[in-house]
Amino acid sequence: MLTSNPDLEIIRKRVITGLLEPPIKEDLVRELLSTIRPDGSWPDINYEDVSRTGFDHSRHLEYMYELSRAYKKPESPWYQHPEVREDAISALDFWLEHDFICDNWWWNEMGTPSRMINTLLVLDADLSEDQRRKGLRIAGRANLEASGARPGGDLIQIAGMLGKQALFRRDGTVLERVVSVMANEIAITTGRGLKPDMSFHHRVDNVISTLSYGLGYADAFAYWAVKVAGTRYSFPEHSVRLLVDYVLDGICKSMVHGRYPDPGAKNRDLSRKGNLHGAGPHLA
Repeated sequence: MLTSNPDLEIIRKRVITGLLEPPIKEDLVRELLSTIRPDGSWPDINYEDVSRTGFDHSRHLEYMYELSRAYKKPESPWYQHPEVREDAISALDFWLEHDFICDNWWWNEMGTPSRMINTLLVLDADLSEDQRRKGLRIAGRANLEASGARPGGDLIQIAGMLGKQALFRRDGTVLERVVSVMANEIAITTGRGLKPDMSFHHRVDNVISTLSYGLGYADAFAYWAVKVAGTRYSFPEHSVRLLVDYVLDGICKSMVHGRYPDPGAKNRDLSRKGNLHGAGPHLA
């Protein structure tokens, strides 16, 4: 663990507080506590199928994260409950032992690392050094040199995952690099990314992705802009202003009344369940 600094600790606390903020899924937690096996697995998960269309393992990641939150959230009925801690750690150890790899690169470089670093941040001091080391190795597959860290929507999200790793390790140098990379991604380009007309293109095929990858792009930047505000790691003002322009003149204008999405701006996401529902105020 590297030496921390006051600004980094402020951001670290904000991120962890945000992870604990959503209400606990009490019915789910009760079910998980009653069905978890001694080895930290669950009987309703297929741990054999790691195919692109399978990978039921994602539910294990969700389960261990929910148990961790139930144990660490002060308002939770299971706050600091030893049994819940034991089960959350057991579920984590099961994953660390098997280190499941999916045939779909997204899970290996984005999905699994994101859920892993969130769990590590929530459990924090309850982890052993071995758990920290093994967990960070898995979370570390989300890095700026990964094959999926390409401009056009994924890079800025992977950078955010690396930022959480830096916070967990209390590494201010890496956090500073992450902020710089993210700020540089908020720029007009003729390649992948934000276009001069305030549309967003994830690839170079001229297919608009404003309300799919472009939403993830904006949400990741907005999330971190709030978390680093008022610290030495704050984003440049011009980057924040450009993001606001993109939200107002790109995202909102791709929606009816700024709320209901135009399917044409969804790219392949238009086929995903619930993706044509109205937008809430979260991003704004």
